[in-house]
Formats: sequence, structure tokens, C-alpha cells
Amino acid sequence: MAYKSLNTYESGFQCQNCYTVYKHKRNYYEHVKNVCGKEPKFGCPYCHYRSYRKFNLLKHISAIHITKVVQVDVPAYCRKCHKWYKNARSLTAHIYQDCGKAKNHVCEYCQLSFKRRHNLKTHIMRRHFGQKTMMELLRHASK
Repeated sequence: MAYKSLNTYESGFQCQNCYTVYKHKRNYYEHVKNVCGKEPKFGCPYCHYRSYRKFNLLKHISAIHITKVVQVDVPAYCRKCHKWYKNARSLTAHIYQDCGKAKNHVCEYCQLSFKRRHNLKTHIMRRHFGQKTMMELLRHASK
């Protein structure tokens, strides 16, 4: 694709069509290739919102239509810790059970910590199976 002449200013690179200025050349080229004079590619299935980037559409859906998304596997975004989840139900579980909480459950064998006791138990069974009985034998032998 041929680009129009690139105007450079002290503050960055200016688009010839819409006069938007970009600090970095790569952002200018992406603007010309995907945004300037084009319709947004990604549309919200619940309203008239449209975006040039899928990431922005997914953020919109998780922020505005969270209750409508519960039954559909559309990725949901946590605005507090900036993580993506498979769907709104997983995000809701994360918010109530994990987000911003300390890892209080510590493995006695390797000191790895977990937010949920169930995950600690699973870790011990998978990583330290056999060690558990050995550690208990050593504890009892030292008494």
C-alpha cells in the first residue's frame, strides 16, 4: 500500500487526511492502514458500538453488557487486575474469590502460596505425592 507523504513535526507524524499526530512512525502507519477513512471492523452484537480493534470491543462488552454475556463464551476483562477470562461467569468468580486477595495458603513443602485452599491441596497431591508421607515420617521420628 502506498502511503501519502509523511509530515514530520517536532511532536510526531501527522496524517494527511485527518491531521492526527502520532509520536511513533509505526502508530502512524497502522492508523493509515487500518483506521483513517475506513469503517470500524468489529461490531458489538448487543448495541451499535463499533471498534477498529477487537481488544477494545471485548473491553466494551465486558464493561457494558456483562449480564448479557453470561450465557455466551465471550472473553471478559477484569479492569482491576487487567486479566482476561473465558467468559463473564469466570470473571465474576474471579472478582468475588481472587481479585485483590492475598495468597494465604502456603505449601509446607516448597513454600509456594495460593489464594484458594483447594488449589493448595491439588498442588500438594500433584507435586508432592509421596513427599507428604516422608515428611510426616521425619516429623514423627524427630519427636
